[in-house]
Amino acid sequence: MVHIRVLYIDDQGLVDEVVQCLSDTGGFHVDVSLSSADALLKLQESRYDAIISEHVLPDTDGIGILKNIRSLGDPVPFIFFTATDGQDTVIEALNAGADFYLRKEADSLTQLGCLVDTVHRLVAEKMACCPPVPLQSELRMILDSSDDPMLFIGLDHTIIWANKVFFELIGVSPSDVIGRHCHDVVWGRDAPCAQCRIPKVIASGKSVSSEVYRPDGRYFWVTTYPVTSGEGDCIGYIKKVTDITEIKRSQVAVQQEKEKYNLLFQSANDMFYLYVLLPGGVPGRILDVNAAACRRMGYSREEFLRMLVTDIDDPGMDHYQGTLISEIGEMGHFIFEWQHVTKTGEHVPVEVSVNFFELDGAPVALSVVRDITERKEAEHALQMREREYRDLVDNINEVIFRTDVGGYFTYISPAIAKMVGGCGYAPSELIGTHFMDYIYPADRSQLQKHFLERLSGIKKRSTFRLLTKAGNERWVLESSRPIREGNEVVGLQGMFLDITHFRLMGAALKKANKKLNILSSITRHDILNQVTAMNLYLELIETDSKNPQRQRESFEAALEIMANVERIITFTRMYENLGVNEPEWQDIAAIVEREMVPVSGGLLIRNEIHRLEVYADCMLGKVFSNLMGNTVMHGGVVHGVTVSFEERAGEGRIIVADDGVGIAVDMKEEIFSKGVGENTGFGLFLSREILDLTGISIQETGVPDLGARFEILIPWGNYRFVSSV
Repeated sequence: MVHIRVLYIDDQGLVDEVVQCLSDTGGFHVDVSLSSADALLKLQESRYDAIISEHVLPDTDGIGILKNIRSLGDPVPFIFFTATDGQDTVIEALNAGADFYLRKEADSLTQLGCLVDTVHRLVAEKMACCPPVPLQSELRMILDSSDDPMLFIGLDHTIIWANKVFFELIGVSPSDVIGRHCHDVVWGRDAPCAQCRIPKVIASGKSVSSEVYRPDGRYFWVTTYPVTSGEGDCIGYIKKVTDITEIKRSQVAVQQEKEKYNLLFQSANDMFYLYVLLPGGVPGRILDVNAAACRRMGYSREEFLRMLVTDIDDPGMDHYQGTLISEIGEMGHFIFEWQHVTKTGEHVPVEVSVNFFELDGAPVALSVVRDITERKEAEHALQMREREYRDLVDNINEVIFRTDVGGYFTYISPAIAKMVGGCGYAPSELIGTHFMDYIYPADRSQLQKHFLERLSGIKKRSTFRLLTKAGNERWVLESSRPIREGNEVVGLQGMFLDITHFRLMGAALKKANKKLNILSSITRHDILNQVTAMNLYLELIETDSKNPQRQRESFEAALEIMANVERIITFTRMYENLGVNEPEWQDIAAIVEREMVPVSGGLLIRNEIHRLEVYADCMLGKVFSNLMGNTVMHGGVVHGVTVSFEERAGEGRIIVADDGVGIAVDMKEEIFSKGVGENTGFGLFLSREILDLTGISIQETGVPDLGARFEILIPWGNYRFVSSV
């Protein structure tokens, strides 16, 4: 038994009765569509043996559905079962290819029986004369096998079929597309698009292609093909849609790159030369230049295009050209410095970057040429500044140095060998050694802390003692900062200055201020005491006018007081000069001869000091004359005085010893006090004050009855030995 499939299209009453009758009485398998769009969708998805349709339907009417089916050459029996009356409608339906037209009557059972018989008859006739052709299935298979979206559109712009690629493109299901107008589905419009190509296809009878841009940013190449009947009449259209978005983007990218290239080429400050490469890599004719080349070289673009690129080379560079071409050929890319000549004859130093590539299959080269006149001038100026800097560094007293983060010297200037007092080191001896090796031991802890602070960026100055090669101390003032490479600290750079002289002078000036206070005290206190005593004796002279003897005694006492005042004033005159002049290096042997011999009273002086200099106040000679005077006045029977020098416990000692009666133990320190002794008692006091200005001290270490022994203690760094020349 043949199973007949029927599609029933109707949205009006009697749908359920018709379906039941067709199923029960006719034995048909019935699918129902309530709209023309749904009907077209079912026809795309399934094959039917007969179609029964109402005339009046939403969107496309029954005659429109019939025309779409017949336009595809499908001979399926099509029966109108409609409530629509009118001869014109019947004629239009039959002309469109309807097989039967049956009007719905009040006696529905009779009409339904007729409908069942008509379907059986028409299906039988169709099967007898024409074997079934699954046209819709084949069309679907063909459409779905295409990678490009394709759809079949009726003459009224209704979408009849579409392949699955089209549905994916639009992003909707078939039920949302089939039976709707293409301008509604694709563009959401109620009327055909202004750019629609169907009118042009109708006019030309040929396929028409056009580029279409969608709001989502995609580009499509749409080709519309006319579909004709066997008689040559147009019955619909096939639209093939090709996504050309990537091609379009590539074209846009190429155009943008071309515009960028042209913008870069023409707006660059560097000179660009595009030129032909001859066999062997020899530069040939210029193909293009940019505006910068024209401005700098003085040639117009038209003039350049008639030249070889070598025409702008400095003739003096010709003998280098062969080697240069060889090197460029081996690397394919090369950067070198060259010399060009402008149209006016100016020689221009340039840096040239050459790249080889192919243009339209021919070898070419692009030279990017930079005018380095300013760079060359800057390099020359830099060389001059470096030379000046080197001269400055080599001749200034400040020592320039650099260390790594570990504290090892990486550079130190020649001034290290010329420091005041002489360090005795050559820069080559210090490079690679640790700075801490040359620091006075007591200062190392503090300086290590300062070194770490400098590395962290803390700015601070340091004052410390530097050890010379001979082992002496030199006070230096140091300032430094971190050396950075990017964000990393790689060392320190700074300078230091020998301030030993200033430090000693500063200490002396401080002590001089102290001495001035003492001088003021002496002037006020001692002289005032003498004046008080003088007033007393003057009163006695006045009251003892009747006693000549007592007046004479008072007068002689007054004269002694005046002598004391004179001695005090003489002392203050010397004392006020104490510390006025800055300390200096003094020859001890010469001082002994100059200061001690004249006041020795003929005593033998044995001078065992040679080539010794001491950094002390200018009144240092007074110390030695006072010591000699003390021996003559208080030494008793003295045969001679010995002056010698020795080093002990890190300091120097000048020893002045005699063979007289010596000094009692309880007076060894007292003798240096102000006012002790005969006359003014200022001699040894003044001597200690003179020495103290520069940190030198004096003490008496002799044995009573065996002679006096004065030791002058000189700190390390305040004495030195000089050559005999």
